[in-house]
Amino acid sequence: MIDYIPPEFEYVPFGSIEASSCAPYVDDLSWRGIMIRMPEEIRLEPDDAPILPICGFYQLSSLPLVQGAAMVVHLRGVNSTMVEEQSGRVVITDGQNEPDIPDPAANEPIDPELWRYKVSTAFFHLNGQSYFREALSPGSYELYVSYGDTKSNIVGFTVNHR
Repeated sequence: MIDYIPPEFEYVPFGSIEASSCAPYVDDLSWRGIMIRMPEEIRLEPDDAPILPICGFYQLSSLPLVQGAAMVVHLRGVNSTMVEEQSGRVVITDGQNEPDIPDPAANEPIDPELWRYKVSTAFFHLNGQSYFREALSPGSYELYVSYGDTKSNIVGFTVNHR
C-alpha cells in the first residue's frame, strides 16, 4: 500500500480532464500557464510499484497546441540515486490524459488567424512514473510539466520506504 501526504492524492482520477480535489484552482481568466500539484511525500513498501500522481491545470493559447506542441513530464533527482534528469512525452491514447485541444479539420492546413486569440483550458491527471525509464527510489526530487514552450511550476517531493 502506498501512502500520500497530503492524503487527497490517494484517489486521483487518472486520465480525467475534469476538476478534482487534488487539482490546482485558478480563477483568473486572464492567467496563462500550467499549474501542477503533487504529494509532498510518497511512502511505500520496498516491493511496491510507485505511482506518482500529478494533478494539473493549463490555460494556454490554442495556436501552439493545434500546431502539435507536446506535453512532457520532467523529473530531476535532488537527493537521490538518479544521475540524469528524465523526461517523457505524454502519449495520448483513446482519450486517456488527452488535453482539451481544438481539433482542426483533418488534412487541412492550420490557419493561424483562426486560433490566434483562442484559449484552451483543461485539467489533467497523470501517473508520472509511467513517463520515466527508472522506478522512483527513496530520495528527493523536483518535477515540472511543459507544454510546448510553457513550463509549469516546479514541485518538490520525497519518496520514502516504510
